[in-house]
Amino acid sequence: LFHDDKEELKSCIKDVDQGLQRGNLCVKEWQIQGEGQEPFKYLSYIYHPDQDELSPKVQINWSKVSRGARTMENLESGSIEDIKEYIKKVPLTRKAVASLVLGSTHDPLGLIAPYVNNFKFIYRELTNKEVDWNAEVGDDIKDQLVRAISLMFDVDKMRFPRRVAFIEAAVIEILFFFDGSLTGVGVSVVIKNIFHDKDPIIRLLKNKCKIAGKDVNT
Repeated sequence: LFHDDKEELKSCIKDVDQGLQRGNLCVKEWQIQGEGQEPFKYLSYIYHPDQDELSPKVQINWSKVSRGARTMENLESGSIEDIKEYIKKVPLTRKAVASLVLGSTHDPLGLIAPYVNNFKFIYRELTNKEVDWNAEVGDDIKDQLVRAISLMFDVDKMRFPRRVAFIEAAVIEILFFFDGSLTGVGVSVVIKNIFHDKDPIIRLLKNKCKIAGKDVNT
């Protein structure tokens, strides 16, 4: 819901709640932008209500799972030295790289897909080399992973506007940007809001990427 007047907004919320209650439905909790709330988990992301922005959740940990929990703490630093020390404690295997691909973040909108792709490219290389599932990777792969892990740090400080479409816009355009190669393909969906009295507002809606397989010829 959007309204410049907070009292009118609260009245709209009350009307929506009453309508939902007639169908035995409810909203778990309403958040009003600008009321000083702390950031909180919102679906797969962290929501910052004061700025109406989302940021990705990232955790780097490829240690073994025991009784539903990791046996080591998450890697807390993106420095090259700290990453190498962590690798000494928790060896990097093909299984560990798969864990980084699938478990470093849940990002259904693909907001940080380019960073996750770094792990996917490395995992594809291991697959092409037919490295055993539990075998420790070679030094060349470790060097690539150290750089990829280092880049993943601080992406959770990135902020993305939650609102992408503005109903008050004169025209709303949905733009698609595509690029592809033998390495991979990607599509970005962007919303362009065009107004009569001000500059356009352009927001990212979603990224979608796919890594090409080893036998791709076209």
